[in-house]
Amino acid sequence: VMTNGNYVKDLSVLNRNLKDVVFIDNIPESYSLNPENGIPIKSWYEDPSDKELSKMLVVLERLNQVDDIREYIPRFVFDNKVSMYALLKIIGEPRRASPIDEILHSF
Repeated sequence: VMTNGNYVKDLSVLNRNLKDVVFIDNIPESYSLNPENGIPIKSWYEDPSDKELSKMLVVLERLNQVDDIREYIPRFVFDNKVSMYALLKIIGEPRRASPIDEILHSF
């Protein structure tokens, strides 16, 4: 849907419980209809050293532990940026060790 010159995606068309739906996009306006489901990511420009998707793995692993992601995303996304510090403080460590933890500690 085009709104105010931006393409906006309505997650309700997925016919899924939105408590389990995460929307990762480099344009925050894209998820403006469901901001509590949206996680911003930097745009990718063919940079082989880009680590944004690795960061998202850490975020998704933590969100996989909660019952309703919409209660948590607004608590660690500020000014269209993910606060890894807030994420870890709110959700904490995963239930079991993961190779993703090595990625997290490399930032």
